[in-house]
Amino acid sequence: MDKTIGPVLNPMQEFRTKLGEKVRADIANLLPEPVIAQLVEEAVKESFFEPQKVTTASGYTRTEPSWFNQAVAEAAKPMMEAAVEKFVKENQAKMQEQIDLYVSDQNLTLLAAAAIGQQMNNNVYQVVENIMQRIR
Repeated sequence: MDKTIGPVLNPMQEFRTKLGEKVRADIANLLPEPVIAQLVEEAVKESFFEPQKVTTASGYTRTEPSWFNQAVAEAAKPMMEAAVEKFVKENQAKMQEQIDLYVSDQNLTLLAAAAIGQQMNNNVYQVVENIMQRIR
């Protein structure tokens, strides 16, 4: 009674299967140590230190910082926030002076003029758009 599980292989298929299993089992022994070290170094460099290209659903490809850079930025964020907070506390008078200087009468006039100009541009654009829609 034959208790073979799975398909019956011919001798050539059986040889290929056994050879494949042997190569997979012995791959570490087949590669010289310098080659393994180089493969590991390249894999680590690519995985951790090279910028990653990410393709969005719309097909746009963007480059993101490497995993290492992202990890360092995330770890440094609390330290940077603390340093900025400390600087603001220690230099509050200087900062208030600069804010007061910026929000002086002259700058407020310039800011108001810029806001009015922007609003006028928006209104002109809307009028032109309305005219174009009526023409169509």
